[in-house]
Amino acid sequence: MGGASGSAAEASTSSSPLLLPRAPPRPAVGAEVRRQVGLAAPLVACSLLQYSLQVVSVMFAGHLGELSLSAASVAASFANVTGFSVMVVNRA
Repeated sequence: MGGASGSAAEASTSSSPLLLPRAPPRPAVGAEVRRQVGLAAPLVACSLLQYSLQVVSVMFAGHLGELSLSAASVAASFANVTGFSVMVVNRA
């Protein structure tokens, strides 16, 4: 029995760690970033175009007067809130 405990002690002192820290490969990170940007770019462009449509509408209403500008702003805010809530309710 003494020999079994001696070999276990030797194995524990000479063992190496199971997980060694490594740096991630650089080419894979760059390729992943390019792929993510390629997927996200159309979504960003669509969001900016939708926002600019609302901005242009409010700008045109601003040339008509103060009352028209405030009405257009309130209507755009109401449309955003109700539209988003409908999309969230239908998704759930």
